[in-house]
Amino acid sequence: MVDVDNSSDNPLVDQRSDLRENYLQDLNPLENMGAPDPNAGSTGFMTGITAFEAGWTIAQGIDQNDLGLIISGVAGVALDAVSAAVDPIAYVAGQLFSWMLEHVEPARAALHALTGNPDMVKGYAATWTNIEQEVLKLGEEFEQAAKSGVTSWTGRAAEGYLRKADAVAGIAKGAAGGAHGIAGITLAMAEVVGGIRVAIRDLLATLAGALVSWAIELACTVGAAAPVVIAQATTKIAQVVRTVASMLKALGKALASALTWLVQLRDLFDGFWRALNELKKSQATAPA
Repeated sequence: MVDVDNSSDNPLVDQRSDLRENYLQDLNPLENMGAPDPNAGSTGFMTGITAFEAGWTIAQGIDQNDLGLIISGVAGVALDAVSAAVDPIAYVAGQLFSWMLEHVEPARAALHALTGNPDMVKGYAATWTNIEQEVLKLGEEFEQAAKSGVTSWTGRAAEGYLRKADAVAGIAKGAAGGAHGIAGITLAMAEVVGGIRVAIRDLLATLAGALVSWAIELACTVGAAAPVVIAQATTKIAQVVRTVASMLKALGKALASALTWLVQLRDLFDGFWRALNELKKSQATAPA
């Protein structure tokens, strides 16, 4: 299962990053059941129905004048049409399974435990953006307050005070830049997680649909087709397992690459913290 994070009442923390805001809300087994919302980019209760998602992608591409999105959506519609024509039973069963992975709580939580929850990752990114804006605001306010406080103050003490004020404001602005970097990396990883998650969802749905179709085939032939069905099932399962493993490996590499940058940003914040400590140590009275 997905680990439970500690909730926070900090106004800077985006509530999407709280696990309790994502699973078993009010003990309701069905989630994300709202109407599709173009403004929020959400497909609502239609999420998981690949034909609708493909059409949604085409519409987004037209609205944004993005040829890549339009091509992706058209390809999705074409693949759905081919799948439905080749094996309609497997297609319908697969669509049902895909929808369940998006909306039925136990299945949804299990998929996220495997691939990650992109909405939660976006929540973490939004949290860092909030931190960036707040620290930048504090730095600017500190800088303005310091300058307005010494308008009639002259001498070495005033110069020392301004130097220290500028240093603190600079550290705050630098920290805001670091927070911006973390937010950007985190948001990019949310897109990676989201893409791989949907790909794995569709693979699992395809496998589930095929299993239903094969089961019906066995029943209709009273077991006579068992050798063929077993061979098909074994091959299909092995193919899906290999593909999912490859995708998870790619996700791991992407996370490792992001971690390299996050370590550098952590070192940057460590430097800011040390600089603040040094400023505290030098709070002796400036010479007059």
